[in-house]
Amino acid sequence: MSKIDDINAIRDIAKLYFDGTHYSDGDKMEQAFAPGCQIIGKTMRAERDDWIASIRKRKSPHSQNAPYDYGIQSIEIDGDIALARLLTPINGMLFTDIMTLLKGDDGRWQVVAKAFYKHPQN
Repeated sequence: MSKIDDINAIRDIAKLYFDGTHYSDGDKMEQAFAPGCQIIGKTMRAERDDWIASIRKRKSPHSQNAPYDYGIQSIEIDGDIALARLLTPINGMLFTDIMTLLKGDDGRWQVVAKAFYKHPQN
């Protein structure tokens, strides 16, 4: 897999995450996030499966007519590890997400850790 292929694969993972967020689609989140993945913020720490269960129960931004305006700020790759910095607006809040990804022996990228920052609201 070339570096361009890796970047595109990580963009695809980000798209799964954005779709999962926007549509409260736990199946897409399960594809993007590795089992045992940790989701960590200043006031929250969750295991992947508990976090995805909460997403499935949440009213989706799509159902509230929220715009689909998520964004990838950067992707850095070093061998089989990568960092993706994302901007994720959800339900009137804005988050910066830092995703750590690993490429498995099968060549598939998955998020193994997500740390996030909730921006102050104006």
